[in-house]
Amino acid sequence: MSFTAGCNERQQQSVNENARQVGQEVGEAAKDVQHGASKAADSLRESSREAAQGFREGVGGSGTENKADEHRENRPVDER
Repeated sequence: MSFTAGCNERQQQSVNENARQVGQEVGEAAKDVQHGASKAADSLRESSREAAQGFREGVGGSGTENKADEHRENRPVDER
């Protein structure tokens, strides 16, 4: 009986160690996902800023003549 008890203890210890290792790996994966999501959000914010800036420049919101107006003025009248 003591042989089986010792064997069960070792098995339980092995299971516990494996579970701990899996938990650590899942924790590391979660950190990686969080970091990736944070970088993606930063990139999206930057892209949104650039798109907004381009839109403002396209509609003349920057206070200067925009490229769309310049292009339209340089086309022949029948193409406008």
